[in-house]
Amino acid sequence: MWKRSLGAWPERLSRLAVERTGQATVELAVTLPLILTIVLGTVDLGRVYYASIATANGARAGAQYGCSSPSAAYDQTGIRNAVYAEMGPLADPSTNNPEIAISTGDDGSGFMQVTVSVAYTFHTAIPWPVIPEEIPMKRQVSLRVVQ
Repeated sequence: MWKRSLGAWPERLSRLAVERTGQATVELAVTLPLILTIVLGTVDLGRVYYASIATANGARAGAQYGCSSPSAAYDQTGIRNAVYAEMGPLADPSTNNPEIAISTGDDGSGFMQVTVSVAYTFHTAIPWPVIPEEIPMKRQVSLRVVQ
């Protein structure tokens, strides 16, 4: 009785399964480029964000080193080393990336201040059609020198 109620369904299902053997391969071929583009775009976006934070932290670290004492405010090498140490693997002094500008002067109210400006050029991992391959980033921090 049970077999009679199914009718031709088992036969139709087996024929349908045979007709769709390459469907998963075609779906993968269609969606894989889109998935890879999204994943690689996300990775590049994360790298840009990391470089932006490292640039800001490098400027802050250089200014903090320079503001620790009046003699440290004029220690250009020490300030540069603080920036390089904070930026870690992104800093490459041999290619002058990041560019570091240091100035020491009066803040207008009689206090000495140190200003550290860090300019970093980020290079994307993949040349994207709309996004430039080089993205300039610049951060500047000014702090009063401890007297």
